[in-house]
Amino acid sequence: MKPYPPSLRERRRYIQFEAYGAAGEGEVSQAIRHSVMSLFGEDGYARSNFSIIRYGKGRGICRCTHSWLDNCLVALALVREAGGRPIRIKAAAVSGTIKGLARKNQGLAPKSF
Repeated sequence: MKPYPPSLRERRRYIQFEAYGAAGEGEVSQAIRHSVMSLFGEDGYARSNFSIIRYGKGRGICRCTHSWLDNCLVALALVREAGGRPIRIKAAAVSGTIKGLARKNQGLAPKSF
C-alpha cells in the first residue's frame, strides 16, 4: 500500500512540557493520557492522535494534530496529580517539528531527554 501524499496527511504539532513534582516517569505519562481521555473521551483521544514521544528528567514531548492543539494544551494544564502525588505540568513550547522545539529552546538537542 502506498503512503498518503502530503496533501492528505494530518498536520502534527509537538508540545514540549515540563512536569513539576515528585512523581515517576510512568506515573506522569499515565496521568497525562488519563487527562486527555477523561476530557475528550475515546473518540476525542483518537481524533487528536495524542501520544507522548519522550519523557525523562521532568521534561517531555507529546504530539497531537494541529486542530486539537488547544484541547491538548488544556488537558496538560489540568493534570494535578500523578500516582497520588501533586504535580503541575507547564507547556514550554509548541512547534511543527521536533527540531523546531530544539531551536526554540536555544539549542537544546532533542535527544537530551
